[in-house]
Amino acid sequence: MRIKIHNLIIIMLAIKLFVFTFFVVGNYNYNYIVENSDYESSKMINGLSGDSRFYYHLYERYDGSIESFIKYFFVNKNLIPIITLQSIFKNNLYVIYFFYFISFLYAIYSITIKLNKNKIIFILIIFSYPVIIGCFFGINKEIVSFISVLFLLAYLLNKKNIFILYIVIFAFLSRFEMLLVVILFLVLKKYNYNRKFILSALLFLASFLIYSIDYSDTGNLLEKGARENSLGLMKFIDQLNSHGFYIFTFFVKVPINLFSMVIVPNFSSISGFSLTLSSYFFLILSIIIIKKRLFKIQNDIIYFILIYLIIFNIPSFVQHRYSICLYPLLVYLCFNYSKSIKHNNRIITQVFLP
Repeated sequence: MRIKIHNLIIIMLAIKLFVFTFFVVGNYNYNYIVENSDYESSKMINGLSGDSRFYYHLYERYDGSIESFIKYFFVNKNLIPIITLQSIFKNNLYVIYFFYFISFLYAIYSITIKLNKNKIIFILIIFSYPVIIGCFFGINKEIVSFISVLFLLAYLLNKKNIFILYIVIFAFLSRFEMLLVVILFLVLKKYNYNRKFILSALLFLASFLIYSIDYSDTGNLLEKGARENSLGLMKFIDQLNSHGFYIFTFFVKVPINLFSMVIVPNFSSISGFSLTLSSYFFLILSIIIIKKRLFKIQNDIIYFILIYLIIFNIPSFVQHRYSICLYPLLVYLCFNYSKSIKHNNRIITQVFLP
């Protein structure tokens, strides 16, 4: 049986990715997460592993009772997806790793079989994305969100309802906000409401919700956490949000959270370096998308991205890593997507098929 070249590349890259993420990153992260080794040596590989250690040892105090479940929900609702994942796999980091890794490969394969153009480019760019390399071994929400979005892209290309199940499962296992985004998108896409009206309504609703929240503690935290040379921009934006102006500050927060590390890079660790590179990648890909005139809300991918950004830019502390799951969508738009065309007053999206 003849193996197609793109499948061969996936296999080769998968082997290399496995060797590095399992034997190199895995060794550092395991020692840090489980054995409580020095953080300085571990963060050289993956600075995001700090959350993994917290989640790993938090689960050791979880007794599986309803009371404990409710307690963790009220402490932080987003602990529930993590605890659910740990309960399913008995908090075994190796089993969780293979769950992430196999799901990632299956999602990539499901996408590439429906690409007829630039398959190899898409595969190489996704596999070379530096941020996810450090995320496979450990317990973190970023890689789960990333896989959920990969399955979303697979669904848009394959049109198979089974992918909806995968999207929802991985969205739930990441953050409740992610689950809200994918459900909103899937429902709104099905009923095809006026997209400009929907996005405007979401912004107004978000503005009202932020206005209704007491932001005094958040403002104090922003002030304490600010750098010495900080201009206080985020605090000023937060004050505007507290007065109901998120509908305007949204357009400022998005570029800050996506591209701020281009202006203020972080090279103190490999994790910071990876996130800085990611910020550059996002900027380059965004410029290509705008140059190709693909930024249209009739485009399902752009529609999803805008819904995602509206929801995930609501908190004061939004970081670039919260947006890394959008990376495969941007890559697809740049190298594999053709412009939408009008036919009988209907928008028909042309997708390259084999």
